[in-house]
Amino acid sequence: MNYRTILNDYLPIEQGDFMLRYKINGRGYVLFSPKKDVVSCIELYNFSEISPMQLALLLTFQPKDEQDEFSFSASCTKEQIIDYLFDVEESQGCAKIRHTSGLQGYLLYDLAKADKVRNLFQFDLEKKESRLLFNNRNCAASLHGDCQGSVIHLCWNPCVFHSIEKGGEPDAPAYLLASSSPVVCGYVLKQIEKCFSSVEKEKRIIGIHVGDEVSEAFDFICYYVRNVQDDYAVIVEKRDGMVILEMLQWNPIRLANLVAALNKTVSEQIKKRYPDMDACDIRPFACLSFARKSFVYFPDVKMCQDVFLRLYVRIVKSMNFYLL
Repeated sequence: MNYRTILNDYLPIEQGDFMLRYKINGRGYVLFSPKKDVVSCIELYNFSEISPMQLALLLTFQPKDEQDEFSFSASCTKEQIIDYLFDVEESQGCAKIRHTSGLQGYLLYDLAKADKVRNLFQFDLEKKESRLLFNNRNCAASLHGDCQGSVIHLCWNPCVFHSIEKGGEPDAPAYLLASSSPVVCGYVLKQIEKCFSSVEKEKRIIGIHVGDEVSEAFDFICYYVRNVQDDYAVIVEKRDGMVILEMLQWNPIRLANLVAALNKTVSEQIKKRYPDMDACDIRPFACLSFARKSFVYFPDVKMCQDVFLRLYVRIVKSMNFYLL
């Protein structure tokens, strides 16, 4: 079994005399020749080389007639391929410049191996647009990561991170996160503990730069509260266009009051946006209780998540969150 046999039914999204690049089921792969008559494959998550058997497993490949292996007219090393894919030049600041597009980007690093680059968060300051270049969302960039103090900044947008880099506190740690996956949240929990190790609880400030990344901030804050205290903990699940929250050990009266306050806030916001609309019957938040478990559910839309997030932060005010 060889790479060409496995990939015979797929078309590359980029090809040249030294490489072929594929995107299949949301994952990226690059084939290249490190030396004559040898073919290698890199998966674009951890940028590790994988064998034909590993590739077949990832693609659930069914055995077919064997094809002749790929051949390339030029050879290159794995490091040269990675340099080509990232396409960045050296710069004095943290932000890198991409050769081809001229856009800026922050290199995001492995959470356990700080010297391993895992992604590039590309951004356009003028258009306020950004995107992750590769698959791995369990990675981050940092400023002043070794500093300790009373303030720490968290964000999920490279344009915001750029503003922090240019005008933030010189000694306050700041993190650009690729996502709010449990892995990333666990990493941030550790960094917060390190930052605040010698600071009294009431003097701590966790600056959450929400912006348009309401969903990421929502997931992180719910994770953080659940892991540092027992009161008002929430387990988040998102499915079929709905957010479902399991409310752990919440007082039933407190929970009913929360849902009523959430619906009232949404109604007031809708009235401001659409003065001619009757918003009295709009109640996107609902709760259910059975088998000694309580749930709150609502549509997975930015307005509802933002309303819940801001009210939730007021409830858990001892956490010292500041939504920026």
